[in-house]
Amino acid sequence: MYWPKSIILLTCLNAKYILKKQNSLMETNNLTAGFGSSQEKDYLLAIKEATQQARANLVSSKIEAAFLFTTFEYAHPNTLLALKELIDTPYIFGASSAVIFTKEGFLTRGVAIMLICLPKRIFFQSALAKDTDNERAALEGEELGKRILNNLPPLKRDLCLFFTSVRPELNFYLLTGIRRSLGSSFPIIGAVPAGNIYFPKTHIYLKEDICENGALAILYGGRLNFGLGIKHGWNPLGKPHYVTKAEGNIVYEIDGSSATNLYEDYFAYDSKKLKKELLRISRFYPLGIYLEGEKQYILRNIASFQDNGALLLHGNVAEGSQIRLMIGNKESCLAATKSAVDEAKQALYPHLPKFALVFDSISRYFLLGRSAHEEIKIITNGLGKDTPFIGLCSLNELSPLKSIDYRGEVYLHNQSIVVLTVGG
Repeated sequence: MYWPKSIILLTCLNAKYILKKQNSLMETNNLTAGFGSSQEKDYLLAIKEATQQARANLVSSKIEAAFLFTTFEYAHPNTLLALKELIDTPYIFGASSAVIFTKEGFLTRGVAIMLICLPKRIFFQSALAKDTDNERAALEGEELGKRILNNLPPLKRDLCLFFTSVRPELNFYLLTGIRRSLGSSFPIIGAVPAGNIYFPKTHIYLKEDICENGALAILYGGRLNFGLGIKHGWNPLGKPHYVTKAEGNIVYEIDGSSATNLYEDYFAYDSKKLKKELLRISRFYPLGIYLEGEKQYILRNIASFQDNGALLLHGNVAEGSQIRLMIGNKESCLAATKSAVDEAKQALYPHLPKFALVFDSISRYFLLGRSAHEEIKIITNGLGKDTPFIGLCSLNELSPLKSIDYRGEVYLHNQSIVVLTVGG
């Protein structure tokens, strides 16, 4: 079978099952993790400081993998090379975002590192898709899924982490494609990192590769224990409506009228004032998509009100979808954070998480403003003060909603927080 050159495969599998010449051996007795962060302007000093902090919390000197989240100033190959030299492993995964965070707080300039020692019963395999385009997005996602499944040992497959740095309208198709390979109910959790007006492009990291327009998939298996919590805190407002014309992430008509009429009627605004109030409306009054059998609505933020009366959204909406206007505030946002943390932690009870990854919508960060530090406190207190975690602010979040063993359908979310806890 032919595989496009844009797919780069990097593997790290248990040598008991795969020929040693094809893979790297990973063996430790316990899962341990340590985290560190730095705001040093010099990338070498930043990587060194964060790595030293992370190492101080590890019981083993053998590091199998590292997660690296950075802001845009550190998104260059030398950053990855510097980290690789310090930890002596090529298995570096991560992304750049406008905002990253640890329990120390949110950083708009800096690096955050999580170093991980894995027991021999756990394996992972990863692959990177580069230069994703409109026509091939779904196929690229499908091929990416096939690559991380290739030559796997005969062990349970637990979880896929998925990061993309493509244009917003392509993320749905990449997710659709990888689900074809992994299965419609296989747990896929991840994020689309958020850019800003100064650095609109984001980056994906794998080994020594930095990719501006692609996707990273990491498959974990063996006996990986994990918990998941995803919440947003917004509630439906008014009566249900139906999407009567849509294509991808553009909604043209709602209830047979121009899509913007929904907001014009509710706020009694004309189109000019709607555009002026875009950020406030998008954050406090997103659209909610009703999903039969699910307890939560899927949120969609508005990217823009179009001159032709259409809504450009940060995510796809299918024709025929039942939708509602949603409403939320800072209090409901923080309450949702606590609920997500509690749910993710409860899945591992009575054991505590060894570490956690958190993906938090950039819209929530801006909405909370000066109260954003309260979200960090909630996560820290909920997970336990000794549980390390790192995270990034996202444009989209990828996750199933709560279901048995978290093996429900995976969705593309807006304005949500995803908490992934990993146990021993």
